[in-house]
Amino acid sequence: MSMEMMKQNVKTEGNSDLDSFMQKMLENVTINNLSYELTIDKENHYLTGMMMDLDMSVKA
Repeated sequence: MSMEMMKQNVKTEGNSDLDSFMQKMLENVTINNLSYELTIDKENHYLTGMMMDLDMSVKA
């Protein structure tokens, strides 16, 4: 799921060469573990903090 989200978020507007490069790069990435913690203000529901721990491998 994390990889699909990353693939959707790396789309560049109107630059198919860059899109192609980013797609190939993501094919060489493996997400081993992803965890995150969000802190949300109870009064206004704004995000006030975030901590993320990402363990990934990239093939050379």
